[in-house]
Amino acid sequence: NVSTLGTMRTRIAREMKRGDILATDASVIDAIVSAIGFYENERFFFNEFKDESFSAVASTAYQTLTITPVIIDSVKALIGTRDYPLISKTWGELDAIDSGQFEGYPDFYAWHSSELRLYPPPNDSYTIKVAGVKILTEVSVSATNATSNAWTTDAKDMIRLHAKSVLWRDELRNMDTSKQFMEAAIFERASLKRRTTRLTGSGKLRGSF
Repeated sequence: NVSTLGTMRTRIAREMKRGDILATDASVIDAIVSAIGFYENERFFFNEFKDESFSAVASTAYQTLTITPVIIDSVKALIGTRDYPLISKTWGELDAIDSGQFEGYPDFYAWHSSELRLYPPPNDSYTIKVAGVKILTEVSVSATNATSNAWTTDAKDMIRLHAKSVLWRDELRNMDTSKQFMEAAIFERASLKRRTTRLTGSGKLRGSF
C-alpha cells in the first residue's frame, strides 16, 4: 500500500480532468497540505504514539519535546527501573502550587505554550515517556515527491478527495462539485474513524487537553 506525495499529486491532477491543473502546480501541493491540516488534530490509528522518550532537563519546569503532540494520553517518569505515571493538571493549577523553590520527583504535568510543564521540576535528568496523538510533519509544501507518511498511505483516499474539494472550491470556483468531493472525503474519514475505534479495544476515544 505504498503511496508517495508524488503519486498523490499525479493522481489528483489526472482525476481533476483539467489541462490547466498539473501535478507540479503549487495549487495541488497546497491543497494536499490544507487537507492534512484539516484532520491532523484528530485521533486516527496511524498518528497515535506511545513511549516517546526524552531526558528531562534537571531543575527545569518546562521541557521541550521532539514531537508536537495534539492529544496527550499519558506521561510517565522513569525513576530507577520503574515507570511512574504523572497526573494531568491544567497550567493554572500548576502555576498556583509552583513556588519555584522546590524540586523532586515529578508528580504532575501540563501542556502549555508547546512545552511540557513538570511539577515538581525534576531534580535529575529523568527519562520522560509520553503517549498520545502527534503531528506528522513529513509532508509539507517543500517536501519532495518521494516523501510519504500515513497521510499518503493509510489516509490517502481521504486526503486526495479533500484536496480535490479544495481545488474545486478555491481554484475553479465550483461549489457544487467541491461539495461532492467533500462528502466523499467525509465518508472516508468515517471509515478511518471506525477502524481507529476498533483498534482502541474499548471503543472509547479519549479527548484532548
